[in-house]
Amino acid sequence: MGALVNWSLGALVPYAWPLGWSCLLLIAFIVGFAARLRAGMLQTARPLSGLALALLISMVGAAWSWLAIEDYRQNRFSTTVDSAGLVGVIRGLPTRYEDSIEFLFEPLAWQKTDLQDSQVRVRWYRDPPDVLAGEAWQLELQLKSPVGLVNFAGSDSERWYFRGGIAALATVRSGQRLGWHDDVTARVDRLRDRIRREIHHVLSGHDGVGLVLALAVADRDAIEPGLRRALTVTGTGHLLAISGLHVGLVAGFGWLLFRLLAGLWPARWVRFPVVMAALLMGLAAAAGYAMLAGWGTSTRRALVMLVAWALFALARRRPSPWFPWWLALAVVLAMDPRSPADAGFWMSFGAVAVLLMVFSTRQPRIRGFPALVLAQTAIGVVMLPLGLALFGFAGAGGWVANLLAIPWVSLVNLPLVLAGVGAWLVYAPGAEILLYMAADAASLLAQGLDGLASFAEQVGGEWRRPAWLSLLLALAGGSLLLCARGVPDRWAGVMLVAPLFLPAGRGLSTGEQSIELLDVGQGLSALVRTRDHLLVYDTGPGVPDQWDRYRQVLAPTLRARAGEPEVLLVSHGDLDHAGALDTFRHHHGGTHVIGNFETGSRTQVSTCHDERYWDWDGVHFDVLHPGRWLPYLGNDSSCVLSISGAGGRMLLPGDISHYVERRLSNRTGGGYRLAVAPHHGSRHSSSTTFIDWARPEVLLVAAGQGNRFGFPHPEFIRRAEQAGAVVYSTSDCGALRARLDDSGRLELESARVKRPAAWRWRNGEPCP
Repeated sequence: MGALVNWSLGALVPYAWPLGWSCLLLIAFIVGFAARLRAGMLQTARPLSGLALALLISMVGAAWSWLAIEDYRQNRFSTTVDSAGLVGVIRGLPTRYEDSIEFLFEPLAWQKTDLQDSQVRVRWYRDPPDVLAGEAWQLELQLKSPVGLVNFAGSDSERWYFRGGIAALATVRSGQRLGWHDDVTARVDRLRDRIRREIHHVLSGHDGVGLVLALAVADRDAIEPGLRRALTVTGTGHLLAISGLHVGLVAGFGWLLFRLLAGLWPARWVRFPVVMAALLMGLAAAAGYAMLAGWGTSTRRALVMLVAWALFALARRRPSPWFPWWLALAVVLAMDPRSPADAGFWMSFGAVAVLLMVFSTRQPRIRGFPALVLAQTAIGVVMLPLGLALFGFAGAGGWVANLLAIPWVSLVNLPLVLAGVGAWLVYAPGAEILLYMAADAASLLAQGLDGLASFAEQVGGEWRRPAWLSLLLALAGGSLLLCARGVPDRWAGVMLVAPLFLPAGRGLSTGEQSIELLDVGQGLSALVRTRDHLLVYDTGPGVPDQWDRYRQVLAPTLRARAGEPEVLLVSHGDLDHAGALDTFRHHHGGTHVIGNFETGSRTQVSTCHDERYWDWDGVHFDVLHPGRWLPYLGNDSSCVLSISGAGGRMLLPGDISHYVERRLSNRTGGGYRLAVAPHHGSRHSSSTTFIDWARPEVLLVAAGQGNRFGFPHPEFIRRAEQAGAVVYSTSDCGALRARLDDSGRLELESARVKRPAAWRWRNGEPCP
C-alpha cells in the first residue's frame, strides 16, 4: 500500500496550492516509507534506500499529473479566429436555453487542427436546430481562448474548462448535420439523451422533473433556482449529483435482486456459485448506473472500491480498510490526472476517508440509526472546513437536512427513479407511474429542503471562508475529535476547530474605505465598503429574464463580504451596467436603489443627482453628476460618485464621455488616489483634461477579456501612463481590490494573483 500512497500524493503535488510542492512531496514519501516499513517491505538496515524509492514513486506521480497539465496548456486555444470549419461529434448532454443551445463538440482525430484530443464548448444562437447527443456535425465556428471570469469568491470557470479538457470556446456561424457517429461514447450519450427526453415528456410541467433527471442521468439543468438555493444552504447538493453513495446503493440493489431471484430458482438448476454471481450482478448494475451518470469522479471511485472489496470477498481475505480507498485514489489519478480540479474529487474521497476513520476503529460495530447519526456528524465536522475551502461558504442547517434527506433519497427517490427508467428501457408496463411517483417524492423532498433552508438562513445563516491556516487547523481538529476512545487529548480538537469561526482578514477602521471591481466580463460592477456599511455600484451585464452575472459573480462575492448591501447605485440604464438589476432586487429587497433610467422605465428607484451626499463611518460619499434637471442622456447621465476618507479619495464615473469630463474638470477638489476609468477605457474617454484634473495614482478598467471593442484602448493607456497613472484591467488581472487605510497607504491586489492554480490562464500582463 505504500507505493499507492506515494503515487497518489505525488500526483496531487501540482495541485497543492497553497501548501506548495515541497511540503506535500515531503509528506508523500515519508508516509509511503512508513507504510512500507510497517509492512516489512524494507530492510531496516537500509532506510535511505527506502526513502529514495518512496521519493522516486512520488516524483513519477507528480510527473504524470504535470504532463497532463502541460498537455492541456499546450493544446489550449490562445487566439481568436473569426471562422474555422470543423467536423466533430456532440458529446455529453446538450443544454437548451430560450434563445440558444450549448454543447460540447469534439473534433474528429483525422483533422489537422490544434484542437485534437480536446473539446470545444459551443453556443449556437439564432434559431438553433435540435442538436442531439452523439451526432456528427460539420460546423463553421468562431473560436476564442477559454479564458473565464476570475473573482476573489465564487465559481472558477477556468477550472471547469481545465477539468473538462475544453480547449476553446465557440459560437456557430453555420452547420450541417452528418448523421450518427458510431463509437461507444456516442452510443452512451444517445442513450442518456433518450432517457432525458422521455422523462421530460412524461413529467412535463411537474415540479419534480429536475430532481428525477438529476438522479437518472446526472442532468441538473432543469433544477429550479429556488431549489438550487435550498440545496446550497442545506449542504444536500451531493445527493442530487450521482455520487459514490448512489453507485453503492445500486450495487446493493443489484446484489439483493439477484439473491431474491436465485432463491426462487430450483436448487437443482443452479450451476454457478450464487455468491459470486450476485457480486458480479451488483458490480454490473453499479457500472451501468455509472455509465448513465457520465463516469464522474465519484462514480469511478466507488466502482474501483467495489471491485476491490468484491475481489477480496471472493478470495476470502480481509484487507486493510484503507487499501481499497488508496487503490481507488491511485486508479482515478492514473485514469484522469486532471480530476483533482473537480471539487467532487475532494468531497467524495474526503467523505469516504472520514467514514473509514470513524467506523474502522470502533468496536463493537455501531449499526442502524445511531450509525447514520454518527456518520453524518463525522462528515459534518471534517467536511465543513473542506467545503469552506472549495465553495467559500457552508450552510448552517446541513446536519439536520442530510440526516433526513439521505434516507429519503436512498430508500424512496432513487429506487423509484431506477425502477421507472429500468421499466422504460425494457418496455415494461408501469414506467410512467413509477416516474410520476419518483417526481412526487422529489417534490416532497424539495418542499422539505426549502423549509429547512429558510429556517437555517434565519437562525444560523452561513459560515464564510476564513483564512487558510484556520481551515488547515480545523481539518486537523476535526480528525482528532473523531478518533476512537482512548486517544489522549482528543477533545483538544475543539480548540483547533474554534478559529474556523473567527473572521478572516483585517477589518476596516473609521475613515477607511475599500473598493472591489468585479470581473463580470464586458460590463461593470463594484463593491465599496466602509467599516460597517456596503454599497454596490452597478450590477454588471445581462438581459432581463434571460441571463445575468448575479448568481455567478455578485451573489458569492456578497456572501464572502458577510454583509447585506444598504445601497445599490446604478450609474445608468445600459445593460452592461444594469443587466442584473431585477435579479438583485429580487434577492435584496431591503436594499435602497438609486439610479438614472429613461423616464418611466423604472419605478421605486430614487433618482441619482448631484445634490445627493451622505457619510458612513467617517467616509463621505458625494454624487458629482448629473444635475437634478438634466434629461436622461444615456452614458452621459451616469452617476459619478466621489468617495473621500481619511486616506484619500476614490472616483467611480460610470460611462461618461469627454463632454462630461470637461464639466467635471471645472469643479474644484480633484486629486484622487484611485479612479475607475470612464467608459471601460475607451479611445476617447479619460481625456488629458480629465486625467489632469483627477490626477489618479491608479486607474482600474472594467473590461471583458477579448472584448470586441478593444477596451482598454491603447491610446487611453498611453495618456494614463504619460500622466503617471498605473493602469490595471479586469481583462488581464480578474477582479481588482483596493484599500485606502487611515495612514494614506493604498493596497492593491488582483484575483488572478490571489487565486493561483495549475489551470489559471496567464496572459503575461503585470497584476498586483
